Amino acid sequence: MQDKKFNTGAVIGKFLPPHMGHVALIEKALEQCHSLFVVISDNAEKTEKLCEEGSLPFMNAELRKKWLIDHFAALPHAKFIKFLILDENNLKPFPTGAAEFAKRLTALVPAKIDALFYGEDSKIKDNKKYFPDTEMIVIERGVATNPDIQGSSIRKNWLKFKNFMLEGAVAFLSSMPQF
Repeated sequence: MQDKKFNTGAVIGKFLPPHMGHVALIEKALEQCHSLFVVISDNAEKTEKLCEEGSLPFMNAELRKKWLIDHFAALPHAKFIKFLILDENNLKPFPTGAAEFAKRLTALVPAKIDALFYGEDSKIKDNKKYFPDTEMIVIERGVATNPDIQGSSIRKNWLKFKNFMLEGAVAFLSSMPQF
């Protein structure tokens, strides 16, 4: 582990639902860090709306966290990953809410974040202002899966993309009576 570039990194996302693009992002981020915090965004109202738009049952943050923990549990590097839930309730949307987001993230992660890893660059500019000493890194998630797979695509038609979802999410959705 001596060749790691960063002590502490963080990956932040809704993970709604978690999929193999997220897995690729997490694994590639961990390759560069001694420890990695995977931060699950929790805004219940927004989550409920996104689930309803996809005609999906509500998937709370604890459930999404469990699916991620279960997926990574058997891997030898799992001990270097910590899963946290960031309360984003009552947080204004980006970029207006960026300062409060940074404050909440800094309070949640129990170490100085050396690198923030992203699957896209849409929030880097806003976050860089509040994390000036933190490296912002975009990692192409699609390389390991399919570049067109995004959470929004999966929420619209999860059956079409179930092979890209984590096992726990597929089992959950498959067990729902309406599916």
